[in-house]
Amino acid sequence: MISVSLPAAAKVAESVSPPRTTPVPTAAPTAAPLGAPTAAPVAARPAEAAQAPAVVVSASDRVQNFIDAIHITGVRYSGADSKAIVDGHIYRVNELLDKALGIRLVKVDPDHLTFSDPAGTRYVKSF
Repeated sequence: MISVSLPAAAKVAESVSPPRTTPVPTAAPTAAPLGAPTAAPVAARPAEAAQAPAVVVSASDRVQNFIDAIHITGVRYSGADSKAIVDGHIYRVNELLDKALGIRLVKVDPDHLTFSDPAGTRYVKSF
């Protein structure tokens, strides 16, 4: 028997050579069957754009919105003893209409009412 020995460099090359890999075939994209629902592409939006900006309403705007929304159904004009029927309630001069906003009836005239807020700003509602 004859034995043939490989050179040492060949043995090292065999042990160091990378393993062979076979390529894995990828499936070609297939079309959806007719009548199948398809999803519309959705554009990515940044997180800041997705949130609506907060609307800040000042105290005077809240008071003005309240005054604009009230309904005056009657007025008794008699100087210091004047009264007004606002949203079904009878208010005298210097009475609070809304405690949370601090709206007060300060003056009754034959054609308009005057209100004030805690800061002293006056609001006129004509009727």
